[in-house]
Amino acid sequence: MSSLPHISNVNPLDTSVQYVKGVGPKRAELLARIGVVTIRDLLFYFPRDYQDRRNITPIAQLEPGSFATVMGTITAVQESKPVKRGTRVRHILKITISDQSGLMDLVWFNQPYRKDQFTIGEHYIFSGKVSTQTLMKEMVNPEYEKLDSISPIPTATNSAQFIHTHRIVPIYPLSEQIDQRWLRTILKTAIEQYAPRIPEILPKKLLLRYQWLSRAEAIREIHFPSSMEKVMLAKQRLIYDELFLLQLLLAGQKAQLQRITKPQKYSAANLVLYERFISQLPFVLTSAQQRVIREIQADLLRPAPMNRLLQGDVGSGKTVVALSAMLIALGSGYQSALMAPTEILAQQHYATIKTLLAKSNFDLDVILLIGGMTPRQKKDALARIQSCPNSIIIGTHALIQEQVKFSRLALVIIDEQHRFGVIQRHILRKKGWLPDVLVMTATPIPRTLAMTVYSDLDVSVIDELPPERLPVQTRWLTEEQRDELYAFLKQELGAGNQAYLIYPLIEESDKLALRAATKMYEHLQRDIFPEFRLGLLHGRMKESDKQQMLANFLSQKIQMLVSTTVVEVGVDVTNATIMVIEHAERFGLAQLHQLRGRVGRGNRQSTCILVTAKNISDAAQARMQILCSTTDGFLIAEEDLKWRGSGELLGTAQHGTPSLHLADLLRDVRLLQQAKNDAVELIARDALLSMPEHAYLRQEILRMKRSGKTDLSKVA
Repeated sequence: MSSLPHISNVNPLDTSVQYVKGVGPKRAELLARIGVVTIRDLLFYFPRDYQDRRNITPIAQLEPGSFATVMGTITAVQESKPVKRGTRVRHILKITISDQSGLMDLVWFNQPYRKDQFTIGEHYIFSGKVSTQTLMKEMVNPEYEKLDSISPIPTATNSAQFIHTHRIVPIYPLSEQIDQRWLRTILKTAIEQYAPRIPEILPKKLLLRYQWLSRAEAIREIHFPSSMEKVMLAKQRLIYDELFLLQLLLAGQKAQLQRITKPQKYSAANLVLYERFISQLPFVLTSAQQRVIREIQADLLRPAPMNRLLQGDVGSGKTVVALSAMLIALGSGYQSALMAPTEILAQQHYATIKTLLAKSNFDLDVILLIGGMTPRQKKDALARIQSCPNSIIIGTHALIQEQVKFSRLALVIIDEQHRFGVIQRHILRKKGWLPDVLVMTATPIPRTLAMTVYSDLDVSVIDELPPERLPVQTRWLTEEQRDELYAFLKQELGAGNQAYLIYPLIEESDKLALRAATKMYEHLQRDIFPEFRLGLLHGRMKESDKQQMLANFLSQKIQMLVSTTVVEVGVDVTNATIMVIEHAERFGLAQLHQLRGRVGRGNRQSTCILVTAKNISDAAQARMQILCSTTDGFLIAEEDLKWRGSGELLGTAQHGTPSLHLADLLRDVRLLQQAKNDAVELIARDALLSMPEHAYLRQEILRMKRSGKTDLSKVA
């Protein structure tokens, strides 16, 4: 980046929180437990709620059970002698206050040190919950402030001087050994000392466009607000900041990638192999597949590396699209690598691609590399990968091992990309020549996530199923309908169809009252379906045993596969028309939809049956109803986001995603879109943030990058 106006590298906000008055080294260790290490962390540790303690109520008008603020003069201080109850010693401190309307007691348990803080005749203001344990009204463990040291009579104009009472009081998330009073006190000190040093990161153009509070004022108002209206304005400003910085990172990464020129060259003349493949397919591609292939083809012909996300629901035909891209690379003399998260899925892709090429009369070098191969098989595969520039390589994490040497790797395809870490994807990409990258997922991505975690990728969507595919019918049964379920299964198996029975556990647990795959397999085979052949599949089996079991199911030697969720991805048996999911209430919407996608892969009607207990939570009932009402994966993804929350999905979508302290992707979608548009516009004008007006914004982006929490790129 070009030179900028000098900004000191020693930012006081990045110094240890221990230097705030009232903290020190030992208390700094307590703050570290809640993620507060620096003064910046403290200033950005936001309240979870607020209590309006501005209105003072006369003692006579206090209502039991209400939260109130009172002002009074101390008339008595009583301290009980410590009383031992069992192994515990109980100490009670009681003070009595009066105002012009009456008397009341304030009580603290096991806090004898507070006695020295109260003197008869002094004026205090208290906030707490009112109770009537005796004839006297009282508050237990109230918040308080001494009036003499601030103002003898609190008014609306001096309420900002208070911290714990007679104002809108912040309530913070806490951990053990940290209380609200101490945290508020040190925050008040930190804000008074350091808020003026918070730099304004937004350009004046954006501040004027949205009439935002300044960043420093927003920090002051969110902690110690002058009004609830100011709280809302402060939150909107700081939410926008979070989303804008996130979008700026992503837009910058995307712009940086587009400035790179890849060494491999494609031209329209290299499309002969791909065009021949398409013309000889025994079926017609859907219009969605054709559109996506055109988008990928345009990317490959551009000088900058492709960085594209392909999302398509289960059964939409992503493998054919991926193979089309690989054939474009192959026609230009380059290698392609497809990495899958499991050996089952890798082998499935290998078999599917071999079959598709055979049907089109292609005799091309397709290489499989997985961990379960014999040493001799691995040695042969490694030699072919290194010596065959015109080849398609399919594998698992085995592809990123050090001994794997590619010849001319120019296209990297990553399937079910959310199952890989950033480092794994990075290693595979580094094995090529600045390769084009296509990441695929069968888990539809909600629009809000597509604008955040995946914003640095160009997105293609296959939103159409092949015409011969019938939507899977979904039914919801309870335990009381088990006889009906078994009768239906016997009918379907008797007609030559196959079925999956999915259980959440491999073996029974003492802690969970759930059916388990191993025990139910024995029971079902022996007592319920003795006339049919059942198989058992779960994650603890040897890889060779898993493959044999799947081969038996595929060849119809087994009619019903009793399994855990190991079949969620990568099992493609067109004759399987029934999916039964036991304890369906234990699964999330996205996982249920993925499991349902294992059936309906042929041209016959398929059924998914969700089995739950009779009495399940309202949330679980709602999930079952959603699954029964739609097969639209994108609609299900949006509903899943609502149930799970954007915070959880951000956390699982990509390790390294910056945390959003205030922003919520569902609630703040309007601000998210604004932030995205503004970030793209700014990067288009100043991709390196080298303009003087962007100096502090650039510094903030660099600070975020140094923190190691911003590696958002799916593959970069």
